Amino acid sequence: MEVLRAQRIVKNYQDANSVLNILKDIDFSVNKADLVAIRGTSGSGKSTLLHILGLLDEPTSGNIYYFDKLVSTKNRDLSQFRNQHIGFVFQFHFLLMDFTALENVAIPMFVSGKSWKRSLAEARKLLTGLGMDQRLKHYPNQLSGGEQQRTAIARALINRPDIVFADEPTGNLDSKHAWEIINLIKHLNKEYGHTFIIATHDQNICNNMNIHYKLDKGVLEQEAVL
Repeated sequence: MEVLRAQRIVKNYQDANSVLNILKDIDFSVNKADLVAIRGTSGSGKSTLLHILGLLDEPTSGNIYYFDKLVSTKNRDLSQFRNQHIGFVFQFHFLLMDFTALENVAIPMFVSGKSWKRSLAEARKLLTGLGMDQRLKHYPNQLSGGEQQRTAIARALINRPDIVFADEPTGNLDSKHAWEIINLIKHLNKEYGHTFIIATHDQNICNNMNIHYKLDKGVLEQEAVL
């Protein structure tokens, strides 16, 4: 089943003297339970593309479809749609420092309209499944980089999204913790059918995904899986 389709996505940035073309006429689609890597060097537009696909940014032109329905960033219900259908994992975690790991994970479910008690219960279950049962009441500054990223992944999954975008999710981790996160993503994909789109500069990470793309000079091309 097709979850996401992007048609002829263009993104330009303009200043007084020139136009910078970041994304050039990109077509892209992803099906349920796909495990996708988008590889590119720093500054290649990977983050921009993920933000557009995840409805955090608007393309200069082109269309985004979820489940064959056109979705616009101008939609008044867009934040609710993102909350229910899309998860995000960022390189820098963006955990709320005044809340525990358990509370950080529970907040998106609470925002979606569920009770705080139920949200905490679901967050506890999810974090325990990710090996964080001994760290539930710890604050972000009391967690290691890998534990913070596990918390961020749990937060992205709390509302059972149809698709999860991960932007350089291992960029700030050492090699040991980086591979823990990649293996965790593969496990979640296999066990629960979560769809992941991962932006990375690391070829080794790409080699662990099922579908590979390369973004270079604004052009997205699918690569053969070795």
